Amino acid sequence: MAKVAVFHYTEKARIPELTPEQAAGFKASMEKNLAENPDVKLEGIFVNSDGIGFGIIDAPDAEAARKVVEGSGAAYDLITEVQELKL
Repeated sequence: MAKVAVFHYTEKARIPELTPEQAAGFKASMEKNLAENPDVKLEGIFVNSDGIGFGIIDAPDAEAARKVVEGSGAAYDLITEVQELKL
């Protein structure tokens, strides 16, 4: 399995502040796509007050993660495999 980072940093892909209803709708969409792709696991989505954010996904490769992200309708700037920097 690969760690895949999904970045949202340009104006078109930033994560907007969501109402509870919007958040529930996005969650349902993401859960549906993850259920259809059981080899892909969402670790989490992180965002700052400006809407700049990133998600971490465990997937066989970046393409598998891209399929889930695009299936949920989320805009993104970059999807790439990453490795932990051991210090």
